[in-house]
Amino acid sequence: MRHRYSDHRPATSPGLTLIVRLVQVLVGLFFIFSGCTKGIDPMGTGLKIMEYLGLAGQSIDLSLATYLAVGLNVLEALLGTFLLLGIGRRWTPIATLILMVPMTCLTLYIYIANPVADCGCFGDALKISNGATFWKNVVLLLLLILLVRHRNALYALRSQRAQVITGAALALVLIVFNIYPLLYLPTIDFRPYKVGTPISHFYDRPADDGMRYIYERGGEERSLTTEELATVDSTWTYVRYEELAAKPAHERESEADLILLDAQGEEVGHQLAETDAQALLYITYDIDRMSEEQLHLGLELQQRAHHPVTLVVTSPLDRLENHPRIDLVRRYGRVLFMDLKMAQTLIRSNPGLVVIHDGVLSDKLSYVSLRFAVQDRHFLSHLFRHPQLTSILTE
Repeated sequence: MRHRYSDHRPATSPGLTLIVRLVQVLVGLFFIFSGCTKGIDPMGTGLKIMEYLGLAGQSIDLSLATYLAVGLNVLEALLGTFLLLGIGRRWTPIATLILMVPMTCLTLYIYIANPVADCGCFGDALKISNGATFWKNVVLLLLLILLVRHRNALYALRSQRAQVITGAALALVLIVFNIYPLLYLPTIDFRPYKVGTPISHFYDRPADDGMRYIYERGGEERSLTTEELATVDSTWTYVRYEELAAKPAHERESEADLILLDAQGEEVGHQLAETDAQALLYITYDIDRMSEEQLHLGLELQQRAHHPVTLVVTSPLDRLENHPRIDLVRRYGRVLFMDLKMAQTLIRSNPGLVVIHDGVLSDKLSYVSLRFAVQDRHFLSHLFRHPQLTSILTE
């Protein structure tokens, strides 16, 4: 018995068939590339989903947004792979076209309104303008319409069983590909806070870099440049930071900050740029949702490494006194404040560890990795090559 597509001959001319199959390969590869670049950092895609929903006045938990991102990344890469291999050629082009229609409408909106600087279509791996994003989607729509109209001319796997087995195996691989960076951090870091980056890179900035840091006192807000941060006293409270105008993505990445504030509101992160600086930064996005086990892990690291651990939080430090586990918080070497967006960009784990050594960002560990690392004597002994140095962030 012959399979359904084994002797099928397309009703189109040989020339058109060649064009259709070339488009099939190109569109398939594009969707695979797009889905996999976002799959390298699914939490980043989740943050972008939160940003888009915020534009519509909606909010969503980061965990749920990340799960949605995993589903979107897997679907996009899977459809691309199905197109490339000819799996389900009768419905795959239609499903891909249906996916592209709302995406194109969304990119038209951001092209016109310009509410975000980058659409996140390729994660942090490749950033293009909103205009280029929209016209890219228009071209994809036209190519997909061609594939839908002439889908009988598409190359297809002959065996139905082979299609099912291949599709299931690919789905499993793509799911694992997306889950791994959620447990152990992205394998490729496209953000400015890469391991090996000197901390001085975040402070070698022009006098006016377009960044404004908003502080508040008694209902009055004050806008400061990066250079003016040193003039703020303890009576002012940090609120947020802003950019004067949207800049190209590559310029914004080169102007990343690493701002850490102490209980008096003074910026102390610049101390990490010193050539003999070393610190263990245990960063959490939300101290109120941090479990007792997570707090104990940072303290266990502090004890086993014989080095103070700095707890970095994203909520005002004066609110910590009412925290139900304040007794554990006080046992840390120091507690500092960092902007939430900055913390989420610095490390894609909640909580997560950032190691600073000799003024260089020398390592980053997810919470899952840290649970194993604190039991590893080799890791602990090699945290710093010069353990006799005094931590730059101890009080």
